[in-house]
Amino acid sequence: MKSTGFDLNAMQRWLQEVITHLHPGSVLTGVASPQSKALSGQMEGQAGRLVCPSICPESIVMPSKNLSSSERLGIYGSIYFERLVKCLEVSYPALVHALGTETFREIAKKYIVSHPSTNYGLNDFGAHLPNYLKDEAENLPVKEFLFSIATLERTIQIVFDERQEEPLSVDKLKALQAEHRAKLRFKTIPALRLLDLEYPANAFLQAVYDKDESPIKIPAPCKSYLVVFRSKYHVCRLNLDLVRFVLLSALNVGKALSEAVESCASIAENEPGTLTSASREWIEEWTEDGIFYAVD
Repeated sequence: MKSTGFDLNAMQRWLQEVITHLHPGSVLTGVASPQSKALSGQMEGQAGRLVCPSICPESIVMPSKNLSSSERLGIYGSIYFERLVKCLEVSYPALVHALGTETFREIAKKYIVSHPSTNYGLNDFGAHLPNYLKDEAENLPVKEFLFSIATLERTIQIVFDERQEEPLSVDKLKALQAEHRAKLRFKTIPALRLLDLEYPANAFLQAVYDKDESPIKIPAPCKSYLVVFRSKYHVCRLNLDLVRFVLLSALNVGKALSEAVESCASIAENEPGTLTSASREWIEEWTEDGIFYAVD
């Protein structure tokens, strides 16, 4: 059989390029993209018929009885974007609530164009959305609030997918003499993140999770600190005051307990001895929560 010289791989990549560039323009937006033009140059005539997709999509995608070539391509493009928008809606339910479905979907489509999917999996597809809202999206009200909400929801996804470590048992902690604990370095589990946010995002998220049908008022700016971690296959969110946040942050980067307590001295209202005693109680509480997996 005589070879026609037609590059099937180039055609498939051309179709992918056209479909993924349909929004916010038409099929011709994808056809005219530099990548599509480069791929079209790799495709030659087949069966005596010139293939010129960079000029007209009809030269490679035949029309049907009821649809033009552009309309047929448009169906695939619409399905592609709809799937990705749905993926973002599932990943960011509180953000959907804050923006409203229609506004969220418009932002999602623009995000898809700015940050196209580059992986067959979709777990990390929305990873850049928080920063997109803060740095790239235009004409958005209360950007910092939207960033806080999106950051918390993204953090939940990250923590859920992190690797598992067997938590430190309370019995093992109690076996350590109290006076020796100050020198120890408590290792936090991989599935843990600490957040310093400008809005009370956790309260807003919980209201959405509680399925309140009425619109939830956007809260006033207020610093909030929390730890997000996975325990027994559930993602937990704990609000922290500033002292506990600083203490746990210090432990999280590998400081010994005594060093972590010292880093809290300037912001704590208690006497040093009282703070040391309180830190031991917090360590036990966090151990019960499964936040640590080892001590050195």
